[in-house]
Amino acid sequence: WLTCTDKDDGVNTKLLVWYATDLFGPWQPHAANPVKTDVRSARPAGTPFTHEGHLYRPAQDCSASYGARVVMNRISQLTPTRFQEEVVAIVEPDKTSRYGAGIHTIASAGNVTIVDGKRMTFDRHGFRHGLRRGLTSMRASATSLLK
Repeated sequence: WLTCTDKDDGVNTKLLVWYATDLFGPWQPHAANPVKTDVRSARPAGTPFTHEGHLYRPAQDCSASYGARVVMNRISQLTPTRFQEEVVAIVEPDKTSRYGAGIHTIASAGNVTIVDGKRMTFDRHGFRHGLRRGLTSMRASATSLLK
């Protein structure tokens, strides 16, 4: 099973599911794709895992901003034709920490859990470079319109 979004169609809102009997395919789309349309819990946010016999899928809640927090979804149905899950927990960032602007990923590897926090900073050099690029592009567009 593979869960993903499509960068060209609902990157934060539409959950797609694919399945195959072999890692190298052939991969088949789920009959109900997109299986979920919800900015609060569609975009994957880490490795699915099992706990006490239930399958869970971490997802990003992008309703406030990209990677603002993670929601844990418990998958109750997963077949080539059916998909159902429900949000069972919300993982908020520690607003007092250095990376308190959001949580992007929660994944596990063995007995290690990996959390990807989000930090917002202002880079004046990057801002100046982006502004210069934007102004150059606008100038080129205006020049071509005047010709």
